[in-house]
Amino acid sequence: GTQGAAFFVTALQSGQCPQDLQLDLGHNQLGDKGAQLLATALQSGYCPRSLQLDLGNNQLDAQSAKFIATALQSGKCPQGLRLNLNS
Repeated sequence: GTQGAAFFVTALQSGQCPQDLQLDLGHNQLGDKGAQLLATALQSGYCPRSLQLDLGNNQLDAQSAKFIATALQSGKCPQGLRLNLNS
């Protein structure tokens, strides 16, 4: 859930994660708040450059998509980011 996402966000923003990190957060009911937290991490400039992030089946709605889209448009997301939002 959201509390777990907060721990991952802290780790992603640390700049200490492996560059080819694969993170499967699917089926965790992240919702809007979790999506907002992850979007903040993605645009922090500290995420691994080849991050693979699976957010499938997380009850993400239009507001969640807006948070993620804003992060993607920021120009600060990892260059090799692979993002799965499929449900």
